[in-house]
Amino acid sequence: MYNINDRLETNDKEIFTILYIGNIPQWKDIIAYGVEWDDSTRGKNNGDLNKVDYFTPKVPNSGSFIKSTNSKILHIRKLFTDVLQQNYIKAEYKEQNLKFGSKLVEEIGLDKINFNNFETLNLDHSLIYEAGDDVVQFKGRFENVKYLDLSSNLFTEINEIFKIIDIFTNLIHLDLNYNRFSNWLENDKKYETITTLKVGANYLSITQVNQLSNCFPNLQKLHLLANYYTNDDIKLLDVKNLKLLDLSYNHLTSIPKLNVSELNLSHNKISIIESEPILSYESLDLRNNEVSSWEDLDNLSIVSPNLKELRINHNPIFENLSIDEMTMQLIGRFNGLKKLNGAILSKDEIEDAELYFMNYILEKKVQSNLFKINNNQRFNQLLTKYNKVEDIQVVSEIKPWIKLQIINSQSNLLINSLIFLKSTSILRFKGIISKQLQDLSILEFKIFYYINEGTNFAKKFEIENYLGTLNDYSLSNNQNIYISLLS
Repeated sequence: MYNINDRLETNDKEIFTILYIGNIPQWKDIIAYGVEWDDSTRGKNNGDLNKVDYFTPKVPNSGSFIKSTNSKILHIRKLFTDVLQQNYIKAEYKEQNLKFGSKLVEEIGLDKINFNNFETLNLDHSLIYEAGDDVVQFKGRFENVKYLDLSSNLFTEINEIFKIIDIFTNLIHLDLNYNRFSNWLENDKKYETITTLKVGANYLSITQVNQLSNCFPNLQKLHLLANYYTNDDIKLLDVKNLKLLDLSYNHLTSIPKLNVSELNLSHNKISIIESEPILSYESLDLRNNEVSSWEDLDNLSIVSPNLKELRINHNPIFENLSIDEMTMQLIGRFNGLKKLNGAILSKDEIEDAELYFMNYILEKKVQSNLFKINNNQRFNQLLTKYNKVEDIQVVSEIKPWIKLQIINSQSNLLINSLIFLKSTSILRFKGIISKQLQDLSILEFKIFYYINEGTNFAKKFEIENYLGTLNDYSLSNNQNIYISLLS
């Protein structure tokens, strides 16, 4: 019934590729499918049972065996033309109160249907595996369609995709994420209008990516997420005139040098950033990597002189920092940032952070040079900008930040020492503290401090106005903030 590399979907929308068809000792009278799951977490093995290798999945431990009689398998595969008629032609005629029959197109005629109502065709998870022999009848009918989503379908042949996009004259965005193209056919035709291509989790080789991109001479945005690419793979990438490249969820360990202005490297394994070569990126996403040293961040600031937007949260280096402290450290180290971790930076925020950072370094208020800077050019920029010299202790007249000692009131033990902007809201302040308490609900603890602490005139004040800011309270630098857990 099926062949190797065919794809099927279960009734809970999980897709798998068949890599083995036959018998296994456990199910002697039932045909078994050895499958690789699109969602690798559903896998149980590498295609082996009792030391016998039946197949090899591309992603380790993404394979398993299922009975061909399993009731969860849909055993349904559809043609693109059938889905098109069911989802759009039928809907069009329902709006006109016309009867929809099995020979609708033949009896009524495509020329009487207004397809120009559609600018987007969302056909993800539609069980499509082929274009259909009569797909050509739709050529030129969808002139207004700009966005076509064919992600998470059952395609195995790239030529079927070419047959489909041939009918769209003005298509701009093509989404092919989560398909598996085991049969590859080069195509000499050029699709001039397409500027965005998504081929994430397709497991295409870089050679195939290069061949495919040649079909789209005006391509500006290319998404290659979750293809298990390594540094060596990316060195072979040959795609010209791109503005954005998405390499998230791969296996990169360093930042590649590519001729794009926007690069997404989130969810990789980047831990070390070299001080060369110079990179041209204006926007860089390094979220959820393994960066753990300030020296690497300084190296990044050195090699990225054009960087305007940076996303870098959820790296080990920031685990014990408040959001405010992380923000000020990053702004201080990078010259020219306009957007950080998704937030647009105002002129005042930038100046506050730069002053904080410069003062912090010069005053040496940290232990073991934790926040030393290795980018002398950047530090000299700050000294010049604020008319300071390095041998003078710099103290702002009004500092926009404050350092607070977070203490468990029951044990009197220090939980952490954190720096906050004075403009931090109390609601956000409690949220940050909750992270220090293993995400304890903000409703399960109180926070308070003392004025004249340690004297006979000490007075206790609770911090409880969620709508207020830290600046509304009489807090001093290195103030003790006590946490009281509610029983």
